[in-house]
Amino acid sequence: MARYVDHLVSIGVRLVALDFDATIIDLHTGGAWMESAKDLSKHVRSSLVELMKAVLERKADGIYLCVVTHSPQTDLIRQVLRNKIARGHNDVVIKGDDKTWDRISGIPTGGKQQHIEAVVRDLKKKYGVSIAPYEVVLIDDDYINVTIALSYDMKGIIYEKEESIEEIFNLTRGTDAT
Repeated sequence: MARYVDHLVSIGVRLVALDFDATIIDLHTGGAWMESAKDLSKHVRSSLVELMKAVLERKADGIYLCVVTHSPQTDLIRQVLRNKIARGHNDVVIKGDDKTWDRISGIPTGGKQQHIEAVVRDLKKKYGVSIAPYEVVLIDDDYINVTIALSYDMKGIIYEKEESIEEIFNLTRGTDAT
């Protein structure tokens, strides 16, 4: 696990941005999950739990973790993270379409660009860190979201099914994430 995060750090990643629906979890809630966080936690992909924990352990090294989602159910997402990663879950910045933050003028509205920029601004305000687009990796099941991120100098990984951390690591070899 540490090897993978070491790789991300070695290629200059300072922010790991994860999509929620069909990425962290193995289904798409449509932003309308009606059951409990405990029930939804059963759908969290174990390899991404490992990744999230490993990134959170490296916060002192200047690498941060966020969830960027079009779901408005950010409180539910926070509960799922608490259930699955426990220690450090409050360090994960979550930006969803929950109307708790203002859209940012001059930032494209397609993909997850608005969400990521809002996270970057939150991290600057909270920790005094500046994160450039080329220091961000978006891990998302949506090819369009990843393509848009790549077009703005971010790194991107399309993650469509449960894969081991080693398989994710191999996906970054020879792609725009290396």
